[in-house]
Amino acid sequence: MLDDPHNDLDMPPDRVAIWRAFLRARQTRSAADIDQFVRLTDAQLGPQDPDQRVAAATNYVILGRTDLAFTALDRIGKAAPENTYLLFLDVMGPLRADPRFIAVAARLGLVSIWRRTNHWPDFCSAPGFPYNCQGVAAKLAI
Repeated sequence: MLDDPHNDLDMPPDRVAIWRAFLRARQTRSAADIDQFVRLTDAQLGPQDPDQRVAAATNYVILGRTDLAFTALDRIGKAAPENTYLLFLDVMGPLRADPRFIAVAARLGLVSIWRRTNHWPDFCSAPGFPYNCQGVAAKLAI
């Protein structure tokens, strides 16, 4: 698709390079290819584009770099992302299984919604889930 001369992606060359690097890293799983993808992605990320940070975090988790995903999410500025749904895709399970996810959810305003409605996400009550979402949120003093 990236090589199809008739595609209508209207994507700048730097974006195409990032996608190529992601696909290569996903295919090979080599540390060098993953690192190359991370370098290209980090060079393009800015705090003014929270949606790109959430998308980058998703790709980092897919490539097994959960800590980098948290770093990307921690650097989201004041503008709220519109694509928070990505955080709840199945592939993002490793991110949600880490208690740091609750702090991210709090900064994005999700914890206040969960508290106000008294409806916490399904993953919080999944059998064997590694922590108590409400307990972690309470410790954050938010």
